[in-house]
Amino acid sequence: MTKRQAERLNMIQVVIQYCELNVAATAAIIAFALTLAAIKAKQLLINQLNQLTLPGTTGVTADTKLVRQALIDIALQLSAAVSAYANSVSNNTLLQEVNYTESELKRLKKDDLDDACQSIHDGALSNILVAADFGYDAADVTALATALLVYRNAQQNPRQTEIAIKSANSQIKTAITFTVNSLLKGQLDKMAKTLKKTNPNFLEGYTNARQIVNLPSDTTGVTGQVIESSISEPVPSASVKLFDRYGTTPLYQTTTDTSGNFSIIPVSPGDYRTEVTATGLQPYVDYTLHLSPGQQVSLVISLNPL
Repeated sequence: MTKRQAERLNMIQVVIQYCELNVAATAAIIAFALTLAAIKAKQLLINQLNQLTLPGTTGVTADTKLVRQALIDIALQLSAAVSAYANSVSNNTLLQEVNYTESELKRLKKDDLDDACQSIHDGALSNILVAADFGYDAADVTALATALLVYRNAQQNPRQTEIAIKSANSQIKTAITFTVNSLLKGQLDKMAKTLKKTNPNFLEGYTNARQIVNLPSDTTGVTGQVIESSISEPVPSASVKLFDRYGTTPLYQTTTDTSGNFSIIPVSPGDYRTEVTATGLQPYVDYTLHLSPGQQVSLVISLNPL
């Protein structure tokens, strides 16, 4: 993710947080909540796509554990949406093809997971004209296709993985542009302005949240979201800590907001151990985080129930 993209994604996360903390101010505007939900879905997709672009221990080849989890995360969104549509029209054949839980996908072997995610992709693609209103769009289908390509080639064909990573980067650009230009400028900003007379304080805070803060060119940092794997819901108040890879004292730490988002900026370049904990969930520990100078990394971290 480029510096400019990281700045815009950071603004999107600030807007989401501000609106969720002031939900009463917009409760009477029904479309506001729907648009905000669409923005949150795009933000999650951007984080997932960015995770696919992170280099693993071999440089170009992505870390297979991260790739597998990102594939599952993207597939689950489409699975839920198409399953909802299938239920609405009593299409049991389609339901059997696309209806999976996260635990079911995680238990599948490599080839079986490939087949399941391909089935979800095909079901979503073939029904997009009638099922898209249930929570997905063409960009989500393309994102799943990219995730599948990365997953299939991560260990076997570094050249194909490089091509897929370029595709993921292209989709990140498209998703951020759509979120800012269509969902924010085209919809949420205009709805917020309707409150100029009745709630000027909310509008002032919203306007401030919409400002894109320019990060220094050499700023290094980590942002992301923590979700509960069993229900694919954000985890608020989770503790996120960065250690020296084998250190015992955290060098950086923060907690997630009500949407499970977190941001640790700036961070010194280097290699880190990431630890995430939350009440009632299994701790997450990862030793593979590498930050190059000026790099902005966005993570999606899944915590399993105890």
